[in-house]
Order: sequence, then structure tokens, then C-alpha cells
Amino acid sequence: MIEIARGKPDGFTTHWGKHIPAHTLRAWDLHPNDRRRVKPAAGAGTDSWFRFDVGVPCQEVALSIRDHLNQADEFWNIDRQIG
Repeated sequence: MIEIARGKPDGFTTHWGKHIPAHTLRAWDLHPNDRRRVKPAAGAGTDSWFRFDVGVPCQEVALSIRDHLNQADEFWNIDRQIG
């Protein structure tokens, strides 16, 4: 899986008051509604992860990811307010 997210340019403030500037913001810092996982298959197990095993050519991994980037496009193009 690949984690993606949408954050505000001015960063994010957690519910406990900690401000995280945009340049250090990570997907896991944000509310679940503001992040997604790009996965090759549905589910929660390792079968729903991209494989970056030793010996697998990088080009092969990149090509397998390319086929699923529409998931990221769909998420980033949702017309909704970032929370």
C-alpha cells in the first residue's frame, strides 16, 4: 500500500493542540477522512500491499503501481473541504 493525503498549505493542528507545519506533515498525522491507501487489492492483509521484495526489479514495482494511480487521482479530485 502507499499512503496519500491532502493537507492545508498552513499545516495541521491536532485535536490536542499541536501544530504540524505543512513541510513536516505526514499522511498518518491527518484525520482518516483526509488520507487514503493506494492498494493493488481490497482487504487489510499483506495481499493488499505492493511488494518491494529484494530481487524484484524497481521497474516492475513501478509498473505495478502505475496501474493503480487512478485511486490517488480519484481521492485528490474529490471536491470537498480538507478537515
